[in-house]
Amino acid sequence: MAVADVTVDDQVRDAVATAISRFGRLDLAFNVAGAARFGSILDGAVEDWSATVDLLLKGTYLGTRHAALAMREGDRGGAIVNVASLNAHVPLWGASSYAAGKAARRTSQGRRAGAGPVRVRVNAVLPGLVETPLTAPLLAIPGLREDYLRRIPRPGRRIRTTSPVRACTWPATTPATSPAPAWWSTAAGRSPTTRT
Repeated sequence: MAVADVTVDDQVRDAVATAISRFGRLDLAFNVAGAARFGSILDGAVEDWSATVDLLLKGTYLGTRHAALAMREGDRGGAIVNVASLNAHVPLWGASSYAAGKAARRTSQGRRAGAGPVRVRVNAVLPGLVETPLTAPLLAIPGLREDYLRRIPRPGRRIRTTSPVRACTWPATTPATSPAPAWWSTAAGRSPTTRT
């Protein structure tokens, strides 16, 4: 296993090299790292905004860059999946930096990852409300859960952690030469919605 700070170029490059050394090649990559330092635009610290946006944007850029470079070797191609968030469209209060970073991550998809004539497909998955140990304290704030659920399609429905995993499976395993929707939304527990 390779441990890396996804905002540090050399560490991401070395993590990809470790994967290739262990498995012989890189066919799939997932940009999943995410966190947020909450606060309003008016009262939150600039450093908190920068840390969140740097993690989500620079981390995705570096992960995509080094994965695509590895996939370009031998003209094999591959698939990269960026995990964005429905927060890009329905932000939680105090999470503007997270929403902005996830929205930009969603727009990072492209048929060839900007890598020229290389068969590298990049897609995004936008999970909705996913209850995890990380989100539990936030969702315990009185009224926050209800407000969020009220603003998404089919309010009151939540998805389990395995649903985004299932949504990632198809774009990650479909050959890079096959057409695929640009992004998926798993909002409100429905089957993934595709957009091209």
